[in-house]
Formats: sequence, C-alpha cells, structure tokens
Amino acid sequence: MAIWLVRAGKKGEYESKFLEGKRVYLTWDFLADNLTTIDTKEEMQARLASLYPDAKHKTLIAWRSQIWPFVHEMQIGDWVVLPSKYKPVVHVGRIAGGYIHVPKGPNPFYHYRAVEWLKIDLPRDEKHFDPAIIYSFGSALTICRVQKNNAEAHINALAANEWKPLPPGKKSSINIHITGGENGDNPPEDVDINYLAETQISQFLTSKFKGHAMANLIDAIFRAKGYETYVSPPGPDGGVDILAGPQPFGFGQPRLCIQIKTGAPADTKAVSELEGVVKQFSAEHGILISWQGFKQSVEKLRPQRFFSIRLWGQREIIRELLQHYDQLEEEMRALIPLKRIWVLTSVEGE
Repeated sequence: MAIWLVRAGKKGEYESKFLEGKRVYLTWDFLADNLTTIDTKEEMQARLASLYPDAKHKTLIAWRSQIWPFVHEMQIGDWVVLPSKYKPVVHVGRIAGGYIHVPKGPNPFYHYRAVEWLKIDLPRDEKHFDPAIIYSFGSALTICRVQKNNAEAHINALAANEWKPLPPGKKSSINIHITGGENGDNPPEDVDINYLAETQISQFLTSKFKGHAMANLIDAIFRAKGYETYVSPPGPDGGVDILAGPQPFGFGQPRLCIQIKTGAPADTKAVSELEGVVKQFSAEHGILISWQGFKQSVEKLRPQRFFSIRLWGQREIIRELLQHYDQLEEEMRALIPLKRIWVLTSVEGE
C-alpha cells in the first residue's frame, strides 16, 4: 500500500472540511472537468495548459504530477497523511473510496476521495517519527507519494501500537523519497524550506520553554512589540498569565489579558474563562495561547471571537518571534540563537 501526503490548501484553510467531511480534495481553482475522461499524462498537461494559460511549463508539469496520481494511482486502503498548518500534528487515515467528480463544486471542491481518518492530531515529533519522515512532511507539493524502505512499515507499526511512540528499535531507517506519482514524475521544488525551518524552531522551543518558562517567551515577544507587561508568578494565576498594555507605563490601549496553555489542546472552556477574565480586569481583549493548538470546537470560534479573543498556536508564536526577533532583549536572543539567511528560490521557465 502507498502512503500519500495531502495538503488542505496552501495555508491549511480547508483542514476542517477535509476532516469533518472525511474526504481529501483536489484544490485547484476552477478545475471542474471530469478528469477520468483524460487518458494520458500528455492529455492532462494539455488540459491544464488550456485552463491556466499563464502558467509556466514547469508549473504545469508539477501540477500534472500531483493531479494524475489522485485520479489514477491512489488505491482504496492506501495510507493518507494530512499535515496540519495550525499545530505540530498530522492526521492519518486510509483511502476509503475511488475518485469522485462533483461538476457543480463549489470551487475548488470538484474532485474528492473518501477517507477513513484513523488518528487525528498525531504529534509530528521525533517520539513518533524519524527525522527523515518529518522531513518528508515538509514537501512543498499539495499531493505526493512518500516512498522508500520502511516508511509504510513505520506507519503500520504506529497503527498497531495504537499511535503511541515506538521503541527505538522499531523506527524506520532514514531513507525517504518523495515523488509526485508512481510512474516517474519528479516535480521541482520538493521541499518547503519555511516549513522545515518552523518545524526545527518549534522542536527547539518545545524543549527550551516548558511550563511557566513559556510565559517568559511570550512576555519577551510582547515587550518587543512595545507593551509594558506584568507576568504572574508560577502557581495559580487567577486565569491570566500576562497583563499587557501599550506604553507609556502600560496605561495605553488596548489592554490585554493573555492566558497560556502548554498541555493538551485548548477547549471552549478555556475561551469562556478568558472572556470572564477580560471583563474582570477591565481589559479590551484577550489572547489565548496554546502551544499544543486548539480543539476543532475552538477553531470554529475564530471568526465569532475575532474582535474580542485572538487564538495563538505555534504558528502564530513563531511568526511573532521571527517578526520581532531583532527587538527582543539580548538575554532572550541568547536563549534562542537564530540566524537570518537568504535563499534563492527556483526560477520558473529556466
């Protein structure tokens, strides 16, 4: 059986739809044709060229190499892995149905395969996966097959172990190959460097800022953003870890109540409690920070609470850290030794 890596939109915006609908979709805009009527890869590329006339030749090859296997090579029973963009986890399931065409969409949901999700929120860490497999999750492709040696055996072993970490001797060898399809397609730009860098930073922060130490990191970020802060000491915090207000002296607005969770994904109870704390402290807004992310019930509250409560997971924390790194106090920069580098991206059409 094959292992397919599938992404739910460029920014993970379709993740909930994939999980709740128990499906994986092709998410190319306006690709409404019935793709089973296309018999060869050459025909597929010609159809894509007619639909996307401004796309470069190499781009069309890359798209074809992802779309073709979704239609023609995925098999019922194959593994499917969906890396989350919102938290350091992957969702694992099996393909449960053949290719389905939905001509009326809506855009971009014209094509799907049914999936039986077997494990939601499997930690993307070295307790569960070898570094090479984590590296494979950094593919920049929307759809690709993960191949080589023991990748499938590794997933099978995790499933047999009820998705608990494997003993060291049970892990797969570090030899992973990524390809668009089974018949030799090898699209360019295989790896998302940003994703891999964020994964490495995430693993470092997880080991460095455990428990109350995470409050020190968040405090440093808000100070770098220009806020005066008060950090609650370790122990019971009355529902708030950090109080923050703009200069001078923190008397400006907006006044913020910040609650930090480092254990399990935060639930709706944590949101309700923070809303009560915001009123108690006469603040304007609250920020709920959860290093392990949020339950799906909380994700649904994002738009409803947009003007009162903000939700920060690892992605938001790392984004803010990188944006304000140069403004961090010297002591905090020494704890997090980052270096900015410039990397040349591939140039299409060469």
